[in-house]
Amino acid sequence: MSNFKTCIKCGPKPTSDFHKDSSRPDGFYPVCKACHKPLTAASYVKNHDSIRSKLKASYHANPEKYREASKEFRESH
Repeated sequence: MSNFKTCIKCGPKPTSDFHKDSSRPDGFYPVCKACHKPLTAASYVKNHDSIRSKLKASYHANPEKYREASKEFRESH
């Protein structure tokens, strides 16, 4: 296995600069972490309302799950 992969945006980089993706033949996302971050940030801004409404609906469907996770986080930190 090679220790380098070519980012489709900026060129060759070490594989440690890529997110893992088991659905890909080489096991890594085609865009490096540095190039991927602005893409996801722009997507979040564009779809903010729908993302928030889905999260809110998920919370209201099962609030105990989220309360338990918050409680565990508070106790561990």
